[in-house]
Amino acid sequence: MRNELIEGGEVAEETIRQERELGGIRFLLCPPIRERIKRPCVVLIHGEGLDHRIWNSIPEGLASHNFPCLSIDLPGHGKSKLNSYSYSLSSYVEAVMDVVEHLNYRNYVLVGHSFGGIVSLMVAASIPSRVSGMVLLSVSKSFNYARSLLKKFRKDVDDAVKFLINKGLAPRYRTEGKRVLEEYLREPKNLDAFIKDLEVINKVADSLLIPSLKSPIKIIVGDRDNIMPLKDSEELLFDFPQAKFERFPAAGHYIPFERPILLISELLDFLTD
Repeated sequence: MRNELIEGGEVAEETIRQERELGGIRFLLCPPIRERIKRPCVVLIHGEGLDHRIWNSIPEGLASHNFPCLSIDLPGHGKSKLNSYSYSLSSYVEAVMDVVEHLNYRNYVLVGHSFGGIVSLMVAASIPSRVSGMVLLSVSKSFNYARSLLKKFRKDVDDAVKFLINKGLAPRYRTEGKRVLEEYLREPKNLDAFIKDLEVINKVADSLLIPSLKSPIKIIVGDRDNIMPLKDSEELLFDFPQAKFERFPAAGHYIPFERPILLISELLDFLTD
């Protein structure tokens, strides 16, 4: 996914991006413009089969408001290698933990998209004293969509990609989103990671326990998300009564590149509340 804004607007300068590697895990760190300001580091965790490119220019947008921002390629995704890791929920959590412990910021705000939201919850449960908040994008308690997607990808990849485009993207972003998703899934490694992630989700679906967390949480869903039923996201409010729930208008399942400008605004509101 190229670093551009689908909904319009200027792309932030890329000169502040620092690409780093730790144990085969590649990550991008965007330090704040004013280094001396002590604020939580925002950790962006992508969803199934994707990588840091889903976040578009959101890291630069947050860093320009003096919030350090970290975006990680999970093991086997993007530029990250598997090495000692594996395609598993526990391994994804371990990789994120390794990076945040290496960077050693005082506290973190975790932002997880789709299955990355589940990874975020597990990381927060592991280091609750260092997580000051979470934003969950297109996250649900149900994994029915993953089961059906896995069947589609095993049967016919082209049809599965068409399904993602038609069901996962709001109509106004479908033309550009089609180009982005097709370009991304055309890469064999990315396609393999997508299928592996769907298999991971299906393995944990029946045994996953949502951890009890006290930190502030915001749940954001797209009102045109036809992959993940809205009611499945709303069920998270039973687990997190402190959470704030918001629907993004004219957005589907891929909020970070459908509505990046609106998302930056909402993240800044959450971070400064």
